[in-house]
Amino acid sequence: MLSNLEALHAVATHGTVTRAAVALRLSQPAVSKRLAALADEVGEPVVERAGRGVRLTATGRALVQRTAPLLAELKAALGGERGEHRGRVSLGVSESVLASWGAAALARVAAALPGLELEIHAHRSPVALERVRAGEYLLALVAVGRGRHPDLASQPIADEPMVVVPSGLAPITQTGRLPVLTIEPTAATWRAIAARAEAAFEITATVESFSGLVQMARVGLGHALVPRGVALAMGVPEEHLMPTELTRPVALLGRHAVWSRPLVAALRAHLATAGVT
Repeated sequence: MLSNLEALHAVATHGTVTRAAVALRLSQPAVSKRLAALADEVGEPVVERAGRGVRLTATGRALVQRTAPLLAELKAALGGERGEHRGRVSLGVSESVLASWGAAALARVAAALPGLELEIHAHRSPVALERVRAGEYLLALVAVGRGRHPDLASQPIADEPMVVVPSGLAPITQTGRLPVLTIEPTAATWRAIAARAEAAFEITATVESFSGLVQMARVGLGHALVPRGVALAMGVPEEHLMPTELTRPVALLGRHAVWSRPLVAALRAHLATAGVT
């Protein structure tokens, strides 16, 4: 049944039987045969015709949702038999982390673990966490407040400094609570820093993108409160940045069942020392 479930998950992920067959390195008829066998096993169709392609039925969608974590665990367990520090790890990463210091940190981890095959996906932090819970990803490297996700195992990776990019990159001479633009309220970073940020600054507007905030500050649309790594990655010279006492916590999270697997434990150990640059 495992191979049949893999075929269904591949169709759910890739959208067509043809692309699922490519991902599974099978022929299209072989994938279709597995889907038919799965339908026989559950007693109902799991896919149906949709134009020139197929789509999952309600039964197929429910089956994918229920079996995703179990399938991920089984794949991880079987992969571990090939070698303790060899195998693929699917990793959801906060977009702002990956676009700044995260990519370099993960490159150092990959260099230290030559048997590791990283499958990296960029998302907003809440999306990455939901995909870990669903079994689509093994781990997530995200901005997250301490203790906010007790259903997942968590390891702190960094307390990334938040800085102010001055409007027009001009020196800031204003005293008192500085008016700033910053990330929108549903962002994980904002939830982690909200109380301290509101006490220290006057929040004048919010935007959905840290990189957008940096660009707005550069052209003089206002001071921007952003992670230091994002500002540096976008080419803002260090000397133009105004440091703050705020930091955003970045952590690695995963399901408890996979947390102590040798490959995951090795990745965790190396990532903890990879550093924020």
